[in-house]
Amino acid sequence: MRADAQERHTKLCALIQGVVDTDGQEFEGNKWAILPLSDWAEQLGVTTKTVSRLIRHEPIQFTKTMVEGVPATLLRVGKKGKQSPRELANIMATLFKKHTGADKVSRVQWGMLHGLAEEWPEGYQIAIFKHMITPQGWRSFMAALSLYVHVQQEAEGNTSLFKRYYDKPTISVLRRFWQVAADAYKTDMQGKGMKHDPDYDWFIDL
Repeated sequence: MRADAQERHTKLCALIQGVVDTDGQEFEGNKWAILPLSDWAEQLGVTTKTVSRLIRHEPIQFTKTMVEGVPATLLRVGKKGKQSPRELANIMATLFKKHTGADKVSRVQWGMLHGLAEEWPEGYQIAIFKHMITPQGWRSFMAALSLYVHVQQEAEGNTSLFKRYYDKPTISVLRRFWQVAADAYKTDMQGKGMKHDPDYDWFIDL
């Protein structure tokens, strides 16, 4: 970072911390400064584009959400925390649109992604989802789901499940059978030589 940019960044950090200390708002376990980017820009004497660049450098942390129905950027100074289910769902939604060509992710679908972020283990949600929406990952998931339905029908006597094949990644199916997706991911990663990790003990073996 150039000397002039570093000076602005240091000043912005102080401004953010000042707002957090005097009027910080709690959100997802942290206290944030909630002001329009134009306010920060005015205080620094720069453009909002410059502020947008500055907030991407540590130790400034930012997240975006809706505040009273209006998009807002929340800022704080400190260490990066773990990503919330909301943030993970937003990442998954972007990945889904990019890799499948979908125009949008509906509110219902976003809610399902939020559920996946909560169900899958911390630190692996994005990796599992990213793999599941690839051609290989989806084929593995469909094969694992077919086996799961067979076991449920034959061994458990479950008549509420039916074998169906979906050609393309479907959020609702992933959400309903999140454990099957996790197991398919585990199998594929082991096939690629993934070393044993005790964090994988939660996976459901079919």
